[in-house]
Amino acid sequence: MCNFFQKARFYDVGSHNSSNSTRLVEVVQRLGKNAHLIDSVRDIHQEWLNDSSVKSIGITAGASAPADVVNEVIQYLKKFNITKIEEIKGEKENIIFELPKELKKSSD
Repeated sequence: MCNFFQKARFYDVGSHNSSNSTRLVEVVQRLGKNAHLIDSVRDIHQEWLNDSSVKSIGITAGASAPADVVNEVIQYLKKFNITKIEEIKGEKENIIFELPKELKKSSD
């Protein structure tokens, strides 16, 4: 993962009004890396793809990003001689969010 991260550009597929997507981009940018929040392939700038210093592309997505839009981005990048695609799965989370007390009372 470290070699991947060194010369990577990151695209986060998600809406600009999504706090989750915005946060993902902010985290990567704070680490000094190129990261862009994109709604679709239309938001990918040609000069980003022509940057010879970039050796890897990372794609993340906000929780509400449609899978078909993420797949469209992957298919689009394949047109630019992206030869190796590897899915890196994060840690599985088993978090259960309880309803606030006020909402629990009204639903009973």
